Amino acid sequence: MKFNVNGVVRNILRGRSVKTSLLRGLATSGLSGVWRTLAVGALGGISVADVYLTNQETGERIALSWVPEKISVKEATQFQSYNIIERGEVKLPKGNRLSAVSWSAIFPGEKRTEVGYVKSANWQEPSELIGMLQAWRESGDKLNVLITQTNVNLDVYIEEFSYSYEGGMGDAKYSIDLIAAEDLLVKTVAEVDAEKAAAAAQSKSGIPPLGTRAKLPVPTSATSRVGQTLWSIAEQKLGGGAKWAELYAMNRAKVKNVDELKAGTKLKLPTV
Repeated sequence: MKFNVNGVVRNILRGRSVKTSLLRGLATSGLSGVWRTLAVGALGGISVADVYLTNQETGERIALSWVPEKISVKEATQFQSYNIIERGEVKLPKGNRLSAVSWSAIFPGEKRTEVGYVKSANWQEPSELIGMLQAWRESGDKLNVLITQTNVNLDVYIEEFSYSYEGGMGDAKYSIDLIAAEDLLVKTVAEVDAEKAAAAAQSKSGIPPLGTRAKLPVPTSATSRVGQTLWSIAEQKLGGGAKWAELYAMNRAKVKNVDELKAGTKLKLPTV
């Protein structure tokens, strides 16, 4: 059995924590799976963000069991880096809207579900995940990408997705590029003419059109009831269950498990 000492030293010199460097050294060492798992447990595990991809058309969701070591968010502006995931780095631009998110990682085979660095509760068959992503890309479905411990929470489309099966553990290595979704408001000539006529009428009468008059105040919070989920509350209060990710982003301190919502939890509501 051989421990990867040189790899640990290199990771420490790159600015990673001692615990993370030791864990990465164990992952690449010659220790058997059982001993490696015990060693990881003795070090107290590893703090890793969760990455969710939610299909806003169907409600299907992928929660990554193997979190990417590096996630890049690209924009034609300066980059600002945050070391918020112990296994890697997330890059965010300092200004302007986000335009693309990309990463490369592994869909682990079933044989890896017992190792410490794989979130076994999120595990799905690599072939099933590949099929879902390919279908989402081909149909052009709008997705939401949410990375906990960061402010990455945006609507996207899959621009590129590639994969290959490697090794004898049933792993699938993949790369994915997501492009920010921007909704375009397209108006007919008749709609534009109607808006101009309404504006002209307002200027003459001084009475604002019906659609521009004061509305009832929009609720800013909601209290969960027995049996409710983030999805059902988003569907009721925000007009669509796929907006559950916005609810979670605003209330992650109160919601410990996105699949189990305690009754009586007071949630902040995003502005619709």
